[in-house]
Amino acid sequence: MAELWDLYDENRVPLGRTVERGKQDGCAAYHVVVVVAVKNSRGEFLITLRDGKKDFFGGYWEFTGGSALAGETSEEAALRETKEETGIDHTISRRTLIHSFKRIFDDGKLGWHGDFWDLWLFEADFPIEKVKLQSGETADAKWVSGDELLEIDRRGEFFNHSMIKMIQIILSKE
Repeated sequence: MAELWDLYDENRVPLGRTVERGKQDGCAAYHVVVVVAVKNSRGEFLITLRDGKKDFFGGYWEFTGGSALAGETSEEAALRETKEETGIDHTISRRTLIHSFKRIFDDGKLGWHGDFWDLWLFEADFPIEKVKLQSGETADAKWVSGDELLEIDRRGEFFNHSMIKMIQIILSKE
């Protein structure tokens, strides 16, 4: 079954229509993408290793995330993605929307499309052994300190590089 995304205008007002994943080029609209930084009480962040067979940034560390499906809110998408990619249910975790930003793409041929990226902070404690990796999506998971996270990013091994600035804001408030 095709994955459908709700479409929004530049002010994040719903347009009342959807687009199939992979066919958004030239749709002249935006969809919602969520990224979830899970932090424990020791100040460590959960990161997962993208499956090396993935065409897009396989073998890179990342925060859990993905696109919101049609009918989902940003928070519902964040909850679903963390459950799918790590097996952890965060319905009782503390959840905070940290930041949202808009991106636009135009290849000059098919027209433009864009997305709204929402960075969520989920706060929860659980042993790494509870994480259940999703075949084809994640190959490993680990808890890392803020300094370790910044070092992984500095080495160019972290996929969500644009999210690191937001994490630095979180770390500066501790």
